[in-house]
Amino acid sequence: MKKMFAAFCALLLVPTLALASGDMVSISELCQQVEAMGRWTKTYEAHGRTIEVDVPIIVPEVNEFPVFSVEPYYAVYEQHLTRDGTALEKIGEDGGCSVYAESNLFSEDGITGKVEALDLDDFKCARFYANYFSPRDDENINTKYTSEFFYPYQVCASNTYAEDNLMSLEDAEESLEKVIGYFYPEESSVLLERIELCSRLHKVKGIDDYELGDYVENYPSGTYNLSIRQMMDGIPIYTDIGSRLSLDLASDKGKKGVNSFWRKNVKIMRVRKNTFEFMNKSRFELNTVWLKRINKIEEDVPLQNVDVIINNLEKEIERGKIRRIYALKLGYCVYFSDEGENIYTIYPIWMCECDYTESAKEELKKSEQIQDNREQYYYKQLVMNAQTGQIEPYLIEKQELAYCPRIITWEEVH
Repeated sequence: MKKMFAAFCALLLVPTLALASGDMVSISELCQQVEAMGRWTKTYEAHGRTIEVDVPIIVPEVNEFPVFSVEPYYAVYEQHLTRDGTALEKIGEDGGCSVYAESNLFSEDGITGKVEALDLDDFKCARFYANYFSPRDDENINTKYTSEFFYPYQVCASNTYAEDNLMSLEDAEESLEKVIGYFYPEESSVLLERIELCSRLHKVKGIDDYELGDYVENYPSGTYNLSIRQMMDGIPIYTDIGSRLSLDLASDKGKKGVNSFWRKNVKIMRVRKNTFEFMNKSRFELNTVWLKRINKIEEDVPLQNVDVIINNLEKEIERGKIRRIYALKLGYCVYFSDEGENIYTIYPIWMCECDYTESAKEELKKSEQIQDNREQYYYKQLVMNAQTGQIEPYLIEKQELAYCPRIITWEEVH
């Protein structure tokens, strides 16, 4: 009788275990779910408003989704290029950054530029800036340009041209890959996330003047201002935890300087804002914070299925908080690690780009002078734990939440 009862209990348990493990899927299975769904297309009625959602669900085309330990990747270290140890000539300083001359990147074309790196005896920030007669050098309060914004899937790179530019978006991407490969040869995989197609630069009377005048001299064409993301094993790194830290976590509460917590954050600030602006091979700039892998913590981890992700976002729509969705994509977030001062963890997250407000009663007002939706007040990047499906707090007020979430393994799921 005891054996029969035990067997009966085991049979009752099997469906429960199957259901629990069935909620989580591999990245390959997730890709199949997304492919079957196509786009997220649905109309919602919430708090007297109609919310139209029609966006692709972007997932990396990989077979495994690992979790990595990483560290900052310094393109320049102690006045040398880390790629090969080439000594750089220091030509000045700019706001705490050392400025060096660089002439090897496009040496075959005789193109020279300058690179900036924050002095490492300060915060050891990984921010890097390469300027090869950057188009932005000509911008000031008496100049303006117009812009159009696209995601890569919305345009054909070979047929997309900035105003009066003989080089296409495809040419800009090829130059981007060469520049990244030169400064970061050990981690050269890069993703084009978003495109700003900029016009030629115009003269204006002042910062509040929006009537475009004549073209600026020596600015012969429009440019491609590209938002880029580092990829690791084919998976893009979309953001870092530091973008959501409260000011209290960064302060030393009355003491001089900043605390160790902020020092850990400042090293990787701007991971989410990597950019490459390109006019031609002799006029461009790169602005990056890059990472280097240390080891794989997990070779592959299970992920929550896409229905759970969408269902949790739908709840925010129904509560009147999400008013518009621009993109939904799967990748990595950089979290703190307690393994060491210079060590971080990249962990799977979903990022939902949207217009968001805490109050369902609030009406969103957009500035007509701001062309980029990302610069509008209500634009938010909601981060969701890709293993649990939960939306993370937009503002991190507790230190423990800045550290990597608990990693769910396949052993636990099975």
